[in-house]
Amino acid sequence: MSLGSLPGNGASRAQHPILYLSIGAGSPDDWVDRVVAIRVRAGMAPAADEAIIRLNPGDRPAVGDALILALGYEGGGGDWASALGAVGGGSGGPTQVFAGTVTSVEPTLAGVQVRARNGGAKLQALRIDQLYESQSAGDIVRDLASQAGVTAGAIESGVTLPAYVIDGRRHAYQHVAALARMCGFDAYLTPEDELVFGPFTRTAADHTFAYAEDILSLDVDEAVPAVGQVIVMGESPSSGEGSETWHWLASDWGDYQGAAGDGEPVWLVQARGARTQEAAQAMADGLLDRATRGAIRGILRALGRPEVKVGDAVEVTGAPDEALNRLYQIIGVRHRLDRARGFLTTLEIITADSS
Repeated sequence: MSLGSLPGNGASRAQHPILYLSIGAGSPDDWVDRVVAIRVRAGMAPAADEAIIRLNPGDRPAVGDALILALGYEGGGGDWASALGAVGGGSGGPTQVFAGTVTSVEPTLAGVQVRARNGGAKLQALRIDQLYESQSAGDIVRDLASQAGVTAGAIESGVTLPAYVIDGRRHAYQHVAALARMCGFDAYLTPEDELVFGPFTRTAADHTFAYAEDILSLDVDEAVPAVGQVIVMGESPSSGEGSETWHWLASDWGDYQGAAGDGEPVWLVQARGARTQEAAQAMADGLLDRATRGAIRGILRALGRPEVKVGDAVEVTGAPDEALNRLYQIIGVRHRLDRARGFLTTLEIITADSS
């Protein structure tokens, strides 16, 4: 069922977009003067975030160069007090929206297209075989980030696992995502390229989008939750018999399972990594929460808002359909800046309330 759609009600703010672009050792002012278009895509693990920048002809960046991108509006203030420019000129203080490394340089007849990816790509490139014993999920994530050369940001401990096996059939970022699901956490990279691993706990908005002022369009769909109850079964009796029995197979899984919800249908999950009742319960709670909140999801398009980030809470206000006015979690961000359309931001959102 569609909750509603708000087409074409954005405000007509006459603001001049500006940007900061640093690539390698080149002068930020030189890069900015050549920018034709910018696309930025960010989301949850295990997908790596990406920036695509089209430049007019000139010197080319090198694969491996560090890239930092900030976007904003003239006169917006902020920490970027020098080496600023805009599409068409201007100055001010934009907000950082991406940091990563150039992964490809693609020459075209009109110039060059530069692609950069963040630390998610480093985690995707890491495939190892390793056994962790008696460590928290957060400790494992920190170690994987360290091995991949990724900066660890806010990493919460999560459940303690008697044993967890990392194998090369999946890359490290897939394991990070799996550990996040097991704990009921989110995992993603910040615009500063720092890894976050923790639960979504916000009950108040980080950002507000008002109908007829900020929103260009909003489409929200409400579906029946795919599951009404989640049962997660671990494989070992270590919760009752001691952590040294993590490698045993439980003869009766009933004592070591986690369950959340009481509705229909029931989703039965056999989780080899959830070898304690604590881990199984955390995973069941997290899976039910995401399934419930994910049943209400949408796409919000607005004039450029560089300050919004994956993991933030955003509130929609003033919509004529009251069902649209609620608190949402941002699970995906897209920024677009070019001469034809200006600066636009698109958000992928799910409801913040699982009740």
